[in-house]
Parts: sequence; structure tokens; C-alpha cells
Amino acid sequence: MCMRFTFILILLFLLQACSTTKYSIDSYKKLTSDLQKTYKIKRADLILSYDLAKIDNTSCIFSKDLGLFANDKIYAQKYLQKFKEKYRSNTPFASEANLKVQKITTLLTKLQNKYKILTKNHYQNVKRIAKADFNKIKPKAELDKLDQITSNLPLMLPSYNSYISSNYGIRKHPGNKKYKMHCGVDLVANYHAPIYASATGKVSFVGHQNGYGTTVEISHENNIKTKYTHLKKTFVKKGQKVIRSQAIALQGRSGNAHGDHLHFEIHIAGKHVNPYDFIGHNYECFKR
Repeated sequence: MCMRFTFILILLFLLQACSTTKYSIDSYKKLTSDLQKTYKIKRADLILSYDLAKIDNTSCIFSKDLGLFANDKIYAQKYLQKFKEKYRSNTPFASEANLKVQKITTLLTKLQNKYKILTKNHYQNVKRIAKADFNKIKPKAELDKLDQITSNLPLMLPSYNSYISSNYGIRKHPGNKKYKMHCGVDLVANYHAPIYASATGKVSFVGHQNGYGTTVEISHENNIKTKYTHLKKTFVKKGQKVIRSQAIALQGRSGNAHGDHLHFEIHIAGKHVNPYDFIGHNYECFKR
């Protein structure tokens, strides 16, 4: 009887362990808190999100490792160690913020011209910052204003170090070999890699869709929706609020997928658009 009880306890423990995930946005919150307390840094979230300490040493708008340290406790600890080794003073933050402000205003202007995704007030702010004398503005303050806009736009790459295996547009379907519209981009990262929310928003759908397999949809401001499909596993539920870089699922091959990958779509006012216009900057920034 005692042995049976012990076996049941062990089984319950194993089942509980299997149902949990190591990914938690709490890693991002704790890392932000640690930087603020230890180094007395204001707006440590900007330092992390936009890599103002140049830990990644790239010219990306966002930190290349944002999804990793934001969700993985072990990687967050490694990032903190890197920061400790590299940090000397606040001085470099302003010059790096200056560069990010220029890149963001350029990107937002292009997107506005093509898709009209910004409100009138937001666009006026973007134009004002773009025309400002960058020797006279406070870069972190302006970056903060831009972050309030960018956090709700799907500009972050939804998987780490992924490559595009199939672009948006007319293509020959890998299954039936017929030409048809490919409404998103296919991204391939490591096997069963974590998938991140490309922007802050509210989960509007979690479940199975014909062809797409296991799917997560997130609604954002300005009538924008992102769609993540062919997933192996999901970490979110309908109605849940998520922030940019939060792990929402694992890459998989559910539905009509040929190989482990993420099919990623962006919809504006119910119509699909080319995601590369929003996330393409991530592929053009790895060398200064």
C-alpha cells in the first residue's frame, strides 16, 4: 500500500513537471528590477529591450537576445553577468538611444506611408522626432515615447535567429504543388524553438485551425492582428494580455506543415499584408 502511494506521488510529480514550462516573462521583470536596483538605472526596460548597453553588439532596433533573456531564467542570469562585465557608466546609453531613435523613426515612416498604421497624434510625434536636432534632444526620453508606439506594432522577430524558408506572395505549395497565395512568411529556428509575441496585445484565439494546425492569434492596437501557426504547444489562453517578447508557444509542424517551422501572418483591418515589411529590419542589422 505504501509503495503504491509512493508510486502515485511520483507519477503526479512527473505529470506536473511535464505540464509546466521553463518560459516565463517574470525573467524579464526580475532582470529589469535587478538592473534598476544594482546600477541605479532609470528605465532599465529600455536598456534591455533596445540593447542600449550593446551586449549584443549589433545595430538591431531591438536586442537580438530579447526573447531569450525575457523568458528564460538561466539565460537572464547569463545576460546579467555579461552586463556586469561590460557596464562602466550610463554614458554610452544616450548615444545608442540616439541611433535607435533614428532607426525607429525611419521604419515607422516607411510603414505609415505604405499601411497608414499610426494614429494622427502618433504620426505627428514620429515626424517631430525625426526632424529634431539630435544634438539637442534627450535620446532616452524620445525613445520612451517611441516605445509606447512600437510596443504595440509587430516589429519584433517572433523566433530567435530564424531564417525565412518561404516568403509572402504567390508560390508553389509544397504539398499539392499548385500555385497559390502564401499569406505570411515561414520562419525556421531551432527544433521546437520558443515563439514570441511580436508585439504587445491580447490573445484573441488559441486552438486548431484547418491547415494551420495549432494556432495563436493576438490582437493589437490600430486594428492589427498577428497569427502564429503550425505550433507544437501553446503557453497562453484566449483573453490573456501578453507583452512584446513574451513566449507564447513552441515551433512545430501541426496542420499541413512540411517540417518544423513557424508560419507568421500580419493582418491590418482584416487583410493580410507582407510581414517582411515589419520584421525585415531584423535581418539587415547584424553587422554594424
